[in-house]
Amino acid sequence: MQNLLGAFFFSQLFLMHEKTKGIVLNQFKYSDTSIIIHVYTEKFGRLNFIVRRTKRKTQNHIGLLQPLFLLDMEITYRPQRSIQQLRHFSCAPPLTTIPFEVSKSSVAIFLAEVLYKILREEEENASLFGFLYNSILFFDVLHENTPNFHLFFLANLTKHLGFYPINNYTETNKYFDLFEAQFSDTQPLQHYCEEYLGKWINLLFASNVKDVASAKIENRYRSSLLSKIMEFYKLHIEDFGQPKSLEILRAVFS
Repeated sequence: MQNLLGAFFFSQLFLMHEKTKGIVLNQFKYSDTSIIIHVYTEKFGRLNFIVRRTKRKTQNHIGLLQPLFLLDMEITYRPQRSIQQLRHFSCAPPLTTIPFEVSKSSVAIFLAEVLYKILREEEENASLFGFLYNSILFFDVLHENTPNFHLFFLANLTKHLGFYPINNYTETNKYFDLFEAQFSDTQPLQHYCEEYLGKWINLLFASNVKDVASAKIENRYRSSLLSKIMEFYKLHIEDFGQPKSLEILRAVFS
């Protein structure tokens, strides 16, 4: 009996009740009565939680756990556990346009899938979380050039992932070398952006996410730019793969 009590109290030493903000990345069905959600949290990085379905219409309703929703969370955190306990959550602040506009919700699904693929660490990264959180808030109130937001977001995200390019674009350096992550005055043998895309790539990487509001990217270039940015990610992130929602996003903006 003493051994059992000792084990219990020892386990409690590593059990922490915490409050943290979070960004919903993904969810999938775990059983008929529960789902698993993946959340990028402010204090602990990416965590997984099991959430039980309920028929009661409370503030913990499962409908709040949509891609890129922002949460205030109370959790029980146990280091080294693959599934953490979510004690309470609420939308904070609630998004007012992303869930209700088809174009924005399509972008949210796509970006959440990209983030699900690349945010794998269970550790705090205040700078990255701040970028993600504030970018989502800005996107929710953005009314102009929303079809270009994901391009600016993905370009600026590389600053936090360790492969932000050397932005040495000039009138002669027009080829963007995706592998070397810099512009060149000669055409690389492979993995590059053609001259006609050079100035747009320069615009994306030289700008802040909020600059999307005044950007004037021609529709005919948007799909090509997205393809090149995805190729850029694949070259610099191991096992990145092709987001399944990419074709849906292209269909929405075609």
